[in-house]
Amino acid sequence: MEEKNISVRHLSNGVDLVKEDGRFFAVVGEEKLEINHDEVVLILGNHDMVFNVIINAKRKHDFNTFMDRYSPMEY
Repeated sequence: MEEKNISVRHLSNGVDLVKEDGRFFAVVGEEKLEINHDEVVLILGNHDMVFNVIINAKRKHDFNTFMDRYSPMEY
C-alpha cells in the first residue's frame, strides 16, 4: 500500500489547508473542497479570503444564485 504525502496548515479561523499528493484542499469541519495553488496563495495572504474562495469553488459545482450576493471577489 502506498503512503500519501499529506501536510496540513491550521488557520486561525478554524479552516485547515491540506496539501495531499500535490493537490490542495480547504477543510471546514467534515467538508473537504479542492482548491488550486493560486487560491492557496490568496488565502495565505489573508486567512479570511478562504471563505470567498470556498463560495467561488462551490459555485463552480452547484448553481445557486443565493451565493452570488456573498462573493466579494466578483466585484
